[in-house]
Amino acid sequence: MGYVKHEAIIVTGCVEEALKKAKSKAESLGLRCTEVLSHNISHGFSFLVVPDGSKEGWNTSNECAEARDAFEFWLKRRERRNPSGTGFVRVEYGGGLHPAILGHLNES
Repeated sequence: MGYVKHEAIIVTGCVEEALKKAKSKAESLGLRCTEVLSHNISHGFSFLVVPDGSKEGWNTSNECAEARDAFEFWLKRRERRNPSGTGFVRVEYGGGLHPAILGHLNES
């Protein structure tokens, strides 16, 4: 019997076009995303790469983990080459007794 570890990525920035391109990249890798939403105050935008919902070790879980890693690599490389003020974090939670983990993806 497996367990479900939820892994999501929250992407935020102030350049709407940069967020739309990031969302498009995530979707091209097979990841499901929310729409790019504007913030309530100030000028900012965010979207969420949603968890895959698969049990750990299953094919879907492994494939989506690889896609999230590829998306993370792409985001880091894009920000180094063409800074747009985009920030992102990977959130892991669930899976019974495992604590929630926040991983700051902008670090090299």
